[in-house]
Amino acid sequence: MKKTLYLFLAAALSVLSVSGCKESDSKPSTPAMEPEVTLVALESGFTTFSFKVTVKDADDAAYLFLEADQAAPSAETVLADGEHIDAVAAADGITVELTGLESAVAYKLYVAASNGETVMSEPEVLPFTTESEYFADVESTATLAWYYGLDETVGGDLVFLSLCNAGLDKYSAMPSGEGELLRLYMYTEKTDKDNMALSPGTYTLVAEPSAPFEVAGGDYSAFALSTEDGWMQIGYESGTVTVERDGDTYDIVAEMVIADGLGTKVRGKFSGVLDFEDLTDGYIHFDSDMNEVMLGHSGGIYSGDENCNDYTMTFYNCELDSDGFIVGAGFLFNTELFFDVNGTDYSGTYKPATDWMNGYKNYTYMPGDVMYYYGFYMPYGTYLSEYDDYGNLIRIGLVVDGDIDVSISDGVLSMNGVLTTDKGHEITVSYEGPEDLTDMTQMSVSSASVKIRPAAKPGKSADAGVTGWRAL
Repeated sequence: MKKTLYLFLAAALSVLSVSGCKESDSKPSTPAMEPEVTLVALESGFTTFSFKVTVKDADDAAYLFLEADQAAPSAETVLADGEHIDAVAAADGITVELTGLESAVAYKLYVAASNGETVMSEPEVLPFTTESEYFADVESTATLAWYYGLDETVGGDLVFLSLCNAGLDKYSAMPSGEGELLRLYMYTEKTDKDNMALSPGTYTLVAEPSAPFEVAGGDYSAFALSTEDGWMQIGYESGTVTVERDGDTYDIVAEMVIADGLGTKVRGKFSGVLDFEDLTDGYIHFDSDMNEVMLGHSGGIYSGDENCNDYTMTFYNCELDSDGFIVGAGFLFNTELFFDVNGTDYSGTYKPATDWMNGYKNYTYMPGDVMYYYGFYMPYGTYLSEYDDYGNLIRIGLVVDGDIDVSISDGVLSMNGVLTTDKGHEITVSYEGPEDLTDMTQMSVSSASVKIRPAAKPGKSADAGVTGWRAL
């Protein structure tokens, strides 16, 4: 009997024991609170930034800052890779200062916290930008790269680089609207116009370039900005241009000090593909077919050789001033026709004279080309040229093929041409109107009414005033 009672009590205690364990395990536990983070920006310097951080319900916290365009990290990444802060002290708010930042750069600050195994679903974010030490910090939205080719005195190629955040005429390189502009004449390693490029490296401003990886100072490279009086420019005192290249993609940073005597800094930046323009002959060429109707004519008959005279014919639809200089937008078509010295009616069809330097042939014309004459590039022969609103020559097309039909009747000159340039584009020109042709075979001075200002290679500007600034 006692044995039976003992077994019964043992079984009952065992049941009670198991029942008690199950009741304890099923009791719900209190989850940890998700941390809260509050961020307040305090002060931004050239290379520093301070902020106040308050953390609630956390036993660990950390911060991480990245440039604004970088991918946002997770809360776990911030806690694993970031700089840890005292979460207990941060409960009442603490101040943190970041140092060693870059000037004028946009960043994002990420702060994350955890409470035991409970981690914030995502970090708290505070964007900030460091102060700029630059008078102007130009992210180039209008970029030009003009390739002038080899400069034998330097032993490298000259490239004109323009970094601008305003409107910029791609033919004249003149800016418009509000903004800033950095012009840089850079000597890079020797290449050729079929492989135009800027070599990677650091380029240094010098007064007189003598080797590649130098930037021409003096009266060449300059900084310009828009003021109430229009665009003004000033030269550089010192500076460097850093070029990085990956295939056709460039990252360029120009850090320059302008010559105002105050050590004022400017910076220009460009990232992307550089589209180089070939200016080895001093001019931008037409990149499409052209069709122009001319409204005026002027020219002269000049002595040629024993076979033919040179009929210099200039047709135009641009504005001229009282002295005959081009002062407005439009086009000019020039041609040199070779016609029989004993002839009077020069009507006919003219074809290109491929060997004109060895003698003139009747009913031919001189193809277009460019000469370098006492510091100036000048087109000659047969060509079409375009001018801007100020009478500056901005583009040309050198004619090398095609026919020019000419007829003259009762003082009315008719000219029509369907021509091809050395770049493979078609030029169609026409004129019908009064003939203004003077016989210059017995004279030495031309009376032609149209005067063309030659295009100069980059050269000196007007003298600067006391501040160093001058009109662009």
